[in-house]
Amino acid sequence: MRGDFPTAISWLNRSIEICRRSNFAPLFLLVACDLGQAFMLSGQVSEAVALLEEATAQSAALRLMPTHAWNVTMLAESYLLAGRGDDAAREVERGLGMARANKQRWLEAEGYRIKSEVRARADAADLAGALADGERAVSIAGEMGLRPLLGRCHLALARLGRRAGDRGAWQHLERATTLFGEMDMRFWMEQVQATMRRLT
Repeated sequence: MRGDFPTAISWLNRSIEICRRSNFAPLFLLVACDLGQAFMLSGQVSEAVALLEEATAQSAALRLMPTHAWNVTMLAESYLLAGRGDDAAREVERGLGMARANKQRWLEAEGYRIKSEVRARADAADLAGALADGERAVSIAGEMGLRPLLGRCHLALARLGRRAGDRGAWQHLERATTLFGEMDMRFWMEQVQATMRRLT
């Protein structure tokens, strides 16, 4: 979450190896989501897609539905970053549906964050829909006290607001700056600073 991807990937890879060797399938499915995110955020998108496709297939076969919902939602984000917009749109809707059915409110927030990005990156971008989904993600993350996710959502809304000409973009950026600063999330602070330069 803080952005130290080399260290995170090293530890998570060791965990994945132990899970595979010892056939700890339920734990593998959870670790795969974390490792998939670390791969995505560090630019190793093809590795993320391969791992999350494997985890999604396993969680479906084992019918571990709350975990499957998380696998599907992270798979959607990996497809988005791989340039597979249609696949991402399909999987994020599936993930959101399962998150609602399983009452996984935290995962709903993640799903709306990703759905917002899917709308924004579509060939025919739906910025109004993207902003609405981003606000839904902020509402749930704020309600549940999910501060790292809340910071990411505010940052995403600042970027969207810049594209849409929304005057509230600066407010989202200021909120993201406060949250990431309080949590010493340096990678994300660098993302905020880059966005700030584009807004000025």
